[in-house]
Amino acid sequence: MSDFENTDCVFYTAQNVETSSPRLVHDLQDAVNRGVKILTFNLLRERALERFVNPQVARPGGDIAALCGVCKALIEADDARNVSAEAHMT
Repeated sequence: MSDFENTDCVFYTAQNVETSSPRLVHDLQDAVNRGVKILTFNLLRERALERFVNPQVARPGGDIAALCGVCKALIEADDARNVSAEAHMT
C-alpha cells in the first residue's frame, strides 16, 4: 500500500472495489485527493468511484482492447527509449 503514497496514476481492472476490497476504497479516495489519476476497466458502476471519476459507457470486451492498447504504448515507449540509448552509445 505504500506505493499509493508515491504514485501519480493507479490502474485496476475487473474488480468491484466497494464489495471485494472495501479498505482499498479509502486509499483510492485519499490518492484522488492528492491528485492521483485512477483508470479502471470495470463494467459495473461503483458508488465509491462515481464521485471522482466521470463514468464511461461500458462496452463488453472493451477492457481487453484498452489493456492491449496500454501494453502496445508501453512496448513502443520502451523500444524508443532503447533506440535512443543505443544512439548515444555509438
